[in-house]
Amino acid sequence: MALDYTYTNIKDVHSLTNNESTAMAYTINKIDCDKTTEIKVGTLLANQTAILNFKQDGNYSIILQVGEEIETVPLIKYYNNLLLSFLYEVEKVLCGCTPCKDCEECNDCEDYINSFSKALAFNSLNFPKYQLYIDTITNNQACDFNDEVLCALTKEKIYGSTSFKEVILRVLATYYLSFYYKDLSLVVDQEEKDYINTKYKFIKISKCMRNLGINPTEELAELEANSTVYYWQLTDVSENVDDVLPLITLPYLNTKPFLPFSTFEAGHIVNYTTVGRIVFAITPTEAINFLLQDSMNNDITDEFTISYIGSLNLVVFVSINPQSISSLYFKFKKLI
Repeated sequence: MALDYTYTNIKDVHSLTNNESTAMAYTINKIDCDKTTEIKVGTLLANQTAILNFKQDGNYSIILQVGEEIETVPLIKYYNNLLLSFLYEVEKVLCGCTPCKDCEECNDCEDYINSFSKALAFNSLNFPKYQLYIDTITNNQACDFNDEVLCALTKEKIYGSTSFKEVILRVLATYYLSFYYKDLSLVVDQEEKDYINTKYKFIKISKCMRNLGINPTEELAELEANSTVYYWQLTDVSENVDDVLPLITLPYLNTKPFLPFSTFEAGHIVNYTTVGRIVFAITPTEAINFLLQDSMNNDITDEFTISYIGSLNLVVFVSINPQSISSLYFKFKKLI
């Protein structure tokens, strides 16, 4: 039986809560490529919460134990210091050096190299968390990249040298937007949303990106525009979410009926022909917060167990109770 605990990361505060009725021992290990180092050992009393202070960037493992029962918290990838360093660099590069008024270029070559290296490293160390956004935004900007690269190559042929500065700035903006929108999609409330906006200095940096011809709000719309909703009904009333999640793969989903998310966003009737729990799977999407309504616009979100599979950029809804033969209206809304 799984241990009852809650791990959260809200506004960069990592916490672990013991939901058991008895004490829970925990061990925090830092996982490196060639070794594992024990960082802390402690005990949480029933309903007690501990704040986990990760001082160094890296991968962390937390092992929990109650009696003979042992469980490991999913690997924690903590690279907040690297992200903050990237955000400092990218603000300087994208927005320029304001004290420098009399020169055309006030950033050193090293500034561009540092920003680009940190973006690559942060994405790689957190893979595949941000990859969907990076791929989508890059594809959306393909024509702009093409024009700028061809222009730079033409100048190189004519003058013998050229600058790929504009291309580099677009690449850095792509990474910035990918990190920002993914983190924004994971917020739990308005307070955390405000925290993310402040952390990323989004108001200032987004204005700088518009000067590069990049509209951040358009990028967000593109990212969520091609979501698909797969839907089906389980055939055995004993089957539940624990039976569904291990089966979820893209080939498996392609055996199920599906419609564009926009259809369910407008409202759609689904016909059910047996008795069993009903399932929806939405992909690709970075959103994890949804509103689900019935034909009377009642909020029925709480009638479903919702699971997010990050590796597939997919959200799964499984009804808590079995549904009998019927025709039901559903309306989905993403809350980003």
